[in-house]
Amino acid sequence: MAVRKKTAFEKFFSLNHQLKKWGATRYINDARNYRTLKENILDCGIPETVTSAEKSLTAHMDNLKREFSGKSELLFHHAKLIVLIRREVSISENYKLFRDLWDNEIDFLLQNLDIRWLISASDTLADYDEDPIVRSTAMMSSLLMNTIKLYETERHVHCDDQKIVSEENQIPAETGSTTLFDGLRCFGAGRDDTLRNMYWRMQSFVVVKPSGKILGELYDRLQKNDTAFSRFQSFNTSSRTAWWK
Repeated sequence: MAVRKKTAFEKFFSLNHQLKKWGATRYINDARNYRTLKENILDCGIPETVTSAEKSLTAHMDNLKREFSGKSELLFHHAKLIVLIRREVSISENYKLFRDLWDNEIDFLLQNLDIRWLISASDTLADYDEDPIVRSTAMMSSLLMNTIKLYETERHVHCDDQKIVSEENQIPAETGSTTLFDGLRCFGAGRDDTLRNMYWRMQSFVVVKPSGKILGELYDRLQKNDTAFSRFQSFNTSSRTAWWK
């Protein structure tokens, strides 16, 4: 049976939940001087990626600050808002700050946040935005990137260090006969229009701000990094079925 979310009543009486929020008032501020935050570079020593969340909010924020050492403080401010929202600290107020940040600094955030934090931003938009179109578009990013994360992790743990698709094992687009499971057919490398059509359908959503812009940025990064999207590019034999810019 799947683990369900705790109710608000259960959270209120959960010591663990309260510990995660303890001391939050020191991090709540209406920091909208984005120019100053952008220009200020954090100096917290050697950058260190946070791999697990501390129960103590103070300890977690300190770790998070080290992760952004050498980078603009605005990126840490963005991460800090997400943490406060995730820990259910003044959700309404902090989400307003989060949306204001994306509404005013979308270009800077798209250019400077890594994929991990772009996904976190999408998850936050999907959970809390009032606009159902923004939420649904954000969910596309989350679903797409978590699928990529899952299958690329499986590829990694199976020690598959082959960087290109095998010529002899590729599925010809003309046959389309190899079924994976339950009627789902393999991608036909060469002239298959599946990804192109998906890309075209996405175009009406990537104009939605800010979630659609994040979706478009994440999709573009999938074409440049070592993913199935980029690995199959070399086998596409028709410019009409290209799914990348």
